Amino acid sequence: MNIDVTHVPDEYKRSVTKELRGSITEVSYPVGNYINSSRQLVTNQNICPKEAGRETVQGDAITKKCNIYLPPGYDKNDTETK
Repeated sequence: MNIDVTHVPDEYKRSVTKELRGSITEVSYPVGNYINSSRQLVTNQNICPKEAGRETVQGDAITKKCNIYLPPGYDKNDTETK
């Protein structure tokens, strides 16, 4: 399927009021199983290479980071809203 793309409509370029703006926050989280630069599975569990489909080595968890968009009005203490 070919789709013709023209331009971004002007109404998409307008800023919104502060009440309607969300925010971006950085979150860190531990990862216990990951692939290293040698393509080995690094793990702190007892996973055999046959099960993993590659060579495994023992190692500690690493910390990864990601950015998360939080919608306007987000309240981390509100456990009732998903």
